[in-house]
Amino acid sequence: MLQEHKDYYLEDGLMVLTAAYLKQRGYCCGQGCRHCPYPKQLNTTTMKLEDLWIGDKLRVKSTGKIGTFEGLATKKNILLKSQGTEYLVDIDDLEPFAETEEISLDWIEEDNTKTDVRKKSKYPSEIDLHIEILAPGLINGNPTRILDHQMESFKKYLDGAYKAGLARVLIIHGKGEGILMKEIHHFLEMDSKVRLKSLINGGGATEVWLS
Repeated sequence: MLQEHKDYYLEDGLMVLTAAYLKQRGYCCGQGCRHCPYPKQLNTTTMKLEDLWIGDKLRVKSTGKIGTFEGLATKKNILLKSQGTEYLVDIDDLEPFAETEEISLDWIEEDNTKTDVRKKSKYPSEIDLHIEILAPGLINGNPTRILDHQMESFKKYLDGAYKAGLARVLIIHGKGEGILMKEIHHFLEMDSKVRLKSLINGGGATEVWLS
């Protein structure tokens, strides 16, 4: 079981993992944890405008403010929405905000098998279902075929995540017309392996907690 002050500390009702715990875990999850003891791996991630999607969560380095990407304002500035207000922020003052870095204690199980934020597994903790990433060859394909491919990939990923022992995963489906998101949510509601689902990133992704 995780021990407060040794493995984590509380900040504004959230649990932040310590460097000691992350080092003991023995690997970098690549999610940009605040106290990651593997800086060389973390620093290989460079913020690029072309990699951003509307709704992506970002953090302002200079202030720590967390918000969502709302679009490009100039070649060097983006619009960041935080607590209902939009701000103009320089791209060089931004970094990706890792959803797995801070977890609300309301969903931390007392059971030792559930207290780890992410079990030690090489299985990816998220999947991006944007077709240009999932299957570039289908970009101009039939919409029905694209949706079928996205759903099939999503189901295979979720099943694999469950078998790998992951407690929490992120499904990036984008906003669009909301068709893919609705299909995914319908499936999640019927799947007994799912404990909880939550729409995040401005509606562009769904966080899923597995049993």
